[in-house]
Amino acid sequence: MQQGHNEDAGDWVSAQADADTKAKAAAEEAENKRISEVALAALVEFPELRKRTLDIWWRVAPAYQRAKQHALAVAGGKMRGPYDNALREYLHQYGLDRLHKGTRSALVFMQENKEDLVAWLDTMATEDNKTRLVHPTLVVAQYKDDRKHLAAWKAEFPNEAGKSNSPWKIWEKFHLAKAKFDPWLEATEFLEWPKPSAEKDLTVPDRLWEQYRNYKLQLDGELKSMQAKPQRQAFDADPIQGWVERLKGERVKENEDANEAKARGETEAEDETEEDETKVEAKSEAEDSTTDETNVGDSVTIKQAEDSPTIGQGTKAQEIKAEAGTATPQDGFHDKDSVQSERQIGPDEALPVLIEFAEFVIARISRREQEIIVTVTKQDVNLFEILLSRAGLAIGE
Repeated sequence: MQQGHNEDAGDWVSAQADADTKAKAAAEEAENKRISEVALAALVEFPELRKRTLDIWWRVAPAYQRAKQHALAVAGGKMRGPYDNALREYLHQYGLDRLHKGTRSALVFMQENKEDLVAWLDTMATEDNKTRLVHPTLVVAQYKDDRKHLAAWKAEFPNEAGKSNSPWKIWEKFHLAKAKFDPWLEATEFLEWPKPSAEKDLTVPDRLWEQYRNYKLQLDGELKSMQAKPQRQAFDADPIQGWVERLKGERVKENEDANEAKARGETEAEDETEEDETKVEAKSEAEDSTTDETNVGDSVTIKQAEDSPTIGQGTKAQEIKAEAGTATPQDGFHDKDSVQSERQIGPDEALPVLIEFAEFVIARISRREQEIIVTVTKQDVNLFEILLSRAGLAIGE
């Protein structure tokens, strides 16, 4: 008995759950139909109007936002896979597939950002901007662009932006600042002024507002003085022309500065070249002076050594030196042509000749740190060349 009662209760709960599901689905279906009909009614009005107004698009946007929500629910919250099929079926079912995909996406974006977007539209500085922004794709494109500029403006002019969280107050301040920024931007475009470039568009407004801030600070500083009142009045009357004239002067000044810097750089380069040449000449003269002093010192030292008996210096060497002494030219210079080539020396004579040459060289060897130096005085030049020639003959060169 109890078991039967439990089964009846379970069936009732299941039936109630099914009923609730059906009721919820019916209510959702009715709401889908109602919102879609509102959108379709608004779309019907377009042919009757010469110019489509943004107010009508606001009546259409909720239907496409609901279509997106339905497709996301079917696809488990992911905009891929079943999402496209679910969205396509929903739009076809309710007759909303007549609009272009780009327009539908713009309408969804408008509805999802409605509060901030309405604040942006309501606080525009001029009515002309409001009247020309009538199509969703145009509205969204302009809004996204201004949102990039808003972030750049906040970064460069934090005091002007303030800390208000109200979108109306923030956009109102921004539009006032943008009304002053736009003439400067138009002037740069008129003059084809170089603009910052970057791979991402998000960085371009940042750099533009940074440039504008630098120019604006200079301008504000000049226009604060009482003497600049006429200039200020003329600038306020036609800010675009005012910026054009100012940027023209800036360009002329930059060109003059560049030419002056180039000329100064060339002059400095010439001065450095002359200075380097002077240093090289001075170094060369110093090296020549050091070489002369070293040679003089070595010659004196070796001459003193030659006055005393030299170990290993034989009679033949003394005879050759005597012969060479008679052939020594004046002023210490020797004539290479005066050294006569001798006949080829045989093997029996080769060893004594090489020994004589070695004794001559060994007697004149000195050490300076890690270098071994052989010093030949002016008086021994001819003797050295004769011994060298004979040694060459001895080894067959």
